Amino acid sequence: MPRPRVLGLFARPDLSAKRDFLLGVARAARAHEDCEIVMLAPVDRLAPFSLPPQLDGVIAWPDLAEELPSLRGIPAPLVFMGHIDPGPGFTRVRIDNLAIGRLAADHFLARGFRRFAACMLRADYPYGRDRLAGYIERLAENKESDQPEIFRLRDNESTGGEIARLETWLRALPGPTAVYCDTDRAGSLLLRLCQHLGVKVPDQLAVLATGDDDLLCALTHPPLSSIGVRAADAGRLAFELIEARWRRPSTRPAVHALGDFRVTERASTELLAVEDRAAAAALRLIRERACTGVSVDELARAAGLSRRMLELRFKAATGGTIHGEITRVRLARAQALLADSDLLVADIAERCGYGEPQRLCEAFARAGLPSPKAWRAARRAGAGTAQGSLTTRKKRRSPVSGAS
Repeated sequence: MPRPRVLGLFARPDLSAKRDFLLGVARAARAHEDCEIVMLAPVDRLAPFSLPPQLDGVIAWPDLAEELPSLRGIPAPLVFMGHIDPGPGFTRVRIDNLAIGRLAADHFLARGFRRFAACMLRADYPYGRDRLAGYIERLAENKESDQPEIFRLRDNESTGGEIARLETWLRALPGPTAVYCDTDRAGSLLLRLCQHLGVKVPDQLAVLATGDDDLLCALTHPPLSSIGVRAADAGRLAFELIEARWRRPSTRPAVHALGDFRVTERASTELLAVEDRAAAAALRLIRERACTGVSVDELARAAGLSRRMLELRFKAATGGTIHGEITRVRLARAQALLADSDLLVADIAERCGYGEPQRLCEAFARAGLPSPKAWRAARRAGAGTAQGSLTTRKKRRSPVSGAS
């Protein structure tokens, strides 16, 4: 009986993206009974590491350039991942970080923002520079938007002096401003400081980060919107490239770029930037009370307008209807509970203002989605993005100027 192929994985699971990457490799390898996986990277980045005598392939996500010589010397097919370039002659899976920056700008522009900023923790790293460059380039293409105010965090961002520097910058930002953060770590720090200073998110600042670390994003207040980097897809692709070398050893090394990223929208960006104060107040109340019950008449009374006048101004400011926004917020909340909890569909329907599960199912059907149970199953199987999401709005019109 032939021995199994030995695949070495050199990656430290210290970030959600790296864990997803490793899981992507493992799931792809699961279909091959003759593949044995060996973890190679020591937990301590400064500790030396040894390689087993027999390796048929290695997938590596190194953290330090000093780790490259030992990895490059392995006499087996190699696939590299991450921001450290192994040099020519090696197969590499690369994340298109320029596309991530452009997506962040598009996400904010679609919500009507005209003032922008960026809080960068990794501006000195290639992926951080690319994300910022993509963000700036896309904003520059939009003639109505201002260029972003840039704040560069240092690695010792938790020190008192660095926090004070960030606080000064944050206080000077006018509202509403859209802030892009190059990592979830930078985004979580910014949201903690906003909470401490009493800065309302997303009313005064909307915050979007990169990485989509579900635990880190959930622990912030409010929960942090973030762009996923498709790490699990990168892991599957890395294994396919190794397998291709096993089948055809003459396959030439190449760089493979991943794009087509998506935003997981949470509460830190879940608001349109509108200049009409009445429409903005209505949006705020809808976000707070859509699931517990709010009527158009109540919104009109809170805004001090007639129902018809509020409907007209809301339509002009957002491009949508009040009823449509209430429905969107309810469905977005239902999707979040389906994805992140084990509550019964009946309980979710009650919490989201539908009362009965049948009404929630009908709302999903009207939105072109599968049933809540089917949507939850697909999301947990890793196909949630293919099933659609109600967390986005129709493209809005230009805001009404001078309304109050």
